[in-house]
Amino acid sequence: PDPARVAELRARYRRDGRPLVGVAWGSSNPGKDLPPLAAWRGLLARQDLQFVSLQYGRIEPDLKILTDGDPAR
Repeated sequence: PDPARVAELRARYRRDGRPLVGVAWGSSNPGKDLPPLAAWRGLLARQDLQFVSLQYGRIEPDLKILTDGDPAR
């Protein structure tokens, strides 16, 4: 990987030293068995972790559910 890009992303997402966790909660594959969005809330409520969305597509409605409306989370 490009060292400059790696440094940029680390600076952006690892500001406070918490472990960084990438999350993708959906799929366009109809054969996948996925939990409902509300099932992710317990994990996403953890304050000892920093989350970043890896989800593709239009995710704004999902983010409102997943973050209980707190965009900072």
